[in-house]
Amino acid sequence: MAKNQRKAIPKKLHYLHRRVDTRKGSPVMLVVCEGEATEPRYFNAITKHLRLAAVTVRGARGSAPMTVVQDAVEAKTRREEEARESPSIAPYDQVWCVFDVDQHPKMKDALAFAEKHQINVALSNPCFEFWILLHFERFATTNQSRKQIRRELNRHIPEYCKSTDYSSLLLPRLDSAVTNSAHIWMAQWGSRNPTASNASENNPSTLVHKLIACLKPR
Repeated sequence: MAKNQRKAIPKKLHYLHRRVDTRKGSPVMLVVCEGEATEPRYFNAITKHLRLAAVTVRGARGSAPMTVVQDAVEAKTRREEEARESPSIAPYDQVWCVFDVDQHPKMKDALAFAEKHQINVALSNPCFEFWILLHFERFATTNQSRKQIRRELNRHIPEYCKSTDYSSLLLPRLDSAVTNSAHIWMAQWGSRNPTASNASENNPSTLVHKLIACLKPR
């Protein structure tokens, strides 16, 4: 064989080589959101901004936390089956669910089901709008309702509407939101590594900053 001649890679090994390269830049992730508009739009904007081709974002078929987690588990299982059949498909490194406390029934059951199936949960208490608010200020007044959070958010985004795309306004403030959320957990709730169970009990709080940390390429 000539000195500079490379040996051809068998087709199967070539696919394996492609899969490793695809996973090298960023983790293969799935984000399943309870909403069909606000949350998927927000995270799709982030994946586009960070150029995360290996991250899939979609809305769940329902808004109840258990439904969101069940969707995520089914998608994770399906992906694992596909990966076993095809070396060009990688299983998800991480699967995340995004939903609110918002007085949903069976919240503890949903969180326990997620933990059982190794599904991460970016829970917001009382609502996802609290995470949006943290892009603008470090708000930590306790025991807030969804209505109160929306009223505070309207000071920064007048007539805030869930169906409107605010990504151009929010993305430049993403690092501030992460910092504010982590600070509230430490200063207000005394936790460096909060869990979804913590978030379900501590109002206001959110774990979206942990999801953002996983999305950002290292």
